[in-house]
This record gives sequence, structure tokens and C-alpha cells, in this order.
Amino acid sequence: MIADRHRLRRQLLELRKNPDEAKLAQWVARMQASSDQVLARKASLPVIRYDDSLPIAASATKSRKRWKSIRC
Repeated sequence: MIADRHRLRRQLLELRKNPDEAKLAQWVARMQASSDQVLARKASLPVIRYDDSLPIAASATKSRKRWKSIRC
């Protein structure tokens, strides 16, 4: 997670200066836990769906296409 980024980077730099297998294993576990948390949060995002009978549905499709073209 972004909240862990600074701490993990600082710890990794310290491990590069003073290598220690036990601390490296702990760091890898913390890094994996942070990555798993990010993936779980992304997976829990709801899918936005619009009822086709609503007038907003047509403009939502256009907006989605525009957004994808900007992001790519």
C-alpha cells in the first residue's frame, strides 16, 4: 500500500547496506502482505452498472470509452 511504501523502501535501503537474511525474510513477508492488501482492495471495488433504460446509460458508455482512450 502507499502508506507502507516509504517504510519499506527505507528498510530495503538499510538491508542493502547491512545484509541480514532473517531481516530480509521479514521484509519480504511485509512486502507481500502489503501487496496482498492492495490486491484485496482492488478486488473489492464494486462494478458500476447502469440500467439501460435510464438516459444516463448512453452517456456513461461514451464517458467510459473516452476515459479508456485517455488512460491508455
